[in-house]
Amino acid sequence: MTKEWRCTGIKVIGSTAVVAEMKLSVLEDGVIIAWKVHSDFYHRTSDWSEADPMVQRVCQAVFHEQA
Repeated sequence: MTKEWRCTGIKVIGSTAVVAEMKLSVLEDGVIIAWKVHSDFYHRTSDWSEADPMVQRVCQAVFHEQA
């Protein structure tokens, strides 16, 4: 059994927030047996250092001027 996290979408809300939609899939023998989708909300003071690499790049670009 393996777990796979995947970023399925990123929404930028002005220069104040980034919302990342994440999907957790549980696979057995390469077949998805369970999954869950949730959203992570980031703003300029959030700790996004451990977010998905794509989310980190978007947060860095969006919040660069805010730091």
